[in-house]
Amino acid sequence: MNRERLLSFAACAIPGLLAGIHLAGLLFFLNPHLPFQPGPVFRTSAYYGLLGALTTTALLAPISWRAPERSRRLLPWCLGAVFGAAAGLDLAHALLYDHFLPPGIHDRLIKAGLWLVLAAAVTFYTAFLHTYRRQRPYGARSRFGIASLAVLTVYSVFERREAFEPPPQRKPRAAAIEAAPPPNLLIVGLDGASLDAILPLSEQGLLPFFSQTMRSGSYGRAESIEPASRLPLWTTVVTGKLPFRHGVVSEATRAAPWLGGERFHLAPRGIAFSVWGDRGMTEGGPAVLPSAPSLWQIAAGFGLEVFALDSGVGLTGSAVARAAALGSAMEDERLARLGDGPPSALYTAALRDLETQTQLLEILSSRSPEAEAGLVVFAVMDGLAAVSHLYYDSYEAVQFDGDQEQARVDRARWLSAYYAFVDGLVAEAWEQLPPPRTLAVVSAYGWRRSGPLRRLFGLRGNAPAGVGGGYQNTPDGLLLLRGQGINEDRLLTGLGIQDVAPTLLYALNLPTALDIDGRVLTEAFDSSTLARRPIAFVPSYETTTGP
Repeated sequence: MNRERLLSFAACAIPGLLAGIHLAGLLFFLNPHLPFQPGPVFRTSAYYGLLGALTTTALLAPISWRAPERSRRLLPWCLGAVFGAAAGLDLAHALLYDHFLPPGIHDRLIKAGLWLVLAAAVTFYTAFLHTYRRQRPYGARSRFGIASLAVLTVYSVFERREAFEPPPQRKPRAAAIEAAPPPNLLIVGLDGASLDAILPLSEQGLLPFFSQTMRSGSYGRAESIEPASRLPLWTTVVTGKLPFRHGVVSEATRAAPWLGGERFHLAPRGIAFSVWGDRGMTEGGPAVLPSAPSLWQIAAGFGLEVFALDSGVGLTGSAVARAAALGSAMEDERLARLGDGPPSALYTAALRDLETQTQLLEILSSRSPEAEAGLVVFAVMDGLAAVSHLYYDSYEAVQFDGDQEQARVDRARWLSAYYAFVDGLVAEAWEQLPPPRTLAVVSAYGWRRSGPLRRLFGLRGNAPAGVGGGYQNTPDGLLLLRGQGINEDRLLTGLGIQDVAPTLLYALNLPTALDIDGRVLTEAFDSSTLARRPIAFVPSYETTTGP
């Protein structure tokens, strides 16, 4: 192969090589827990650099096969495109994962993206000057300048990442804090619950318990965070900390062979990375445990009796056995709230939530009236999210747009029926909770109608079951409070999901922590409670010892 042909192949491969290296840099930005050492960095850069080089060579080689000089003329334009794409990815992910990345990493990622924007502008301008009107040859200075710029972009990205140092681990120390006897607290997590559905259904008399809860307590929309990911959002709810602080930033992790057992927590989005970028990775298991203590762990440290129930994502064996024991499901009073002949998806979700409620009632009924320690029970019911995914689009179309197409009316009716079903489950649990008592109904995210393209698809015929409401762009969740010390008929504004944990700590007569991102929603409590119990603080619950 002659020299011209070798130079042509090199010109085809260089843009992909640089693209792969910048992608490796982004991966290390998104996963600040990974050791930024020469070995892992080189192996990751080599893997994605080789993948990128093969891709661009396959794309550009046919164009320049008969005219090798063409690839060299295209090289500056391709480099500018690589710098621009890398800048766009860096800045977009800094925006997307604003609450998922430590501030130091977030700021450095923005600076790396801005430097790449400048490099792209300079490269495009140079290529334009050598292409406009006449094919002006690239001189030694132009070639040296572009090559130096390419090297500097790689250096700037890795230098910015290398400059980040994680905060030092705190050393545990004992906490000696005394609090007044707390009320019994029931926290019911409703995946996907939305005030956009609860308010109109309450006005229609379909949700008597939620309606009474809002009249006799405080309620409001809880602003969620981006991106919409169930496990990180719920961890924020129960810890009061944003994802970059509590450490749970994904649903699962992926293990990369070249990282010696280390796991990726976050991966680039918007470039189909899961299709091509993690082919060398293996399943790394579930997401890491949170580094911040949850609300019930804090309560347990003060001697309270705690239980946490999460229904998960599958129908448990005990739920299947219970369904079989029911015989005809419609003979069960609680399932009868779903109406006649519910769809199988509705029935399956109801059985899952009914199993969670059964466990919850068993815990509450076994509570001794003479028990001195306060009780904290946290139970998540996820059936509403599954039902909303199927029917929320139709609910909004019927409820707010006046759509009367029979298929949508039926779907809207099933979602309304499920809200009524859940309303009854929470009401029964509340009745079992011994006084003094407080109830919190929480949702980490709400639901909204699908985007215009999916709605258009649904309008052009019978939409499949999977075309339903979505929780991307993270609609607001909710918080409903009632019980001891809670204000009556109070609409809460300006709250986020990170405010739930410190507010419930205050409801339990426990201090909040200075390193919690949320705040105590003082407007949710009556003036006598606030006057009697000023808000107390500890530096951090991450440094305390205990269960």
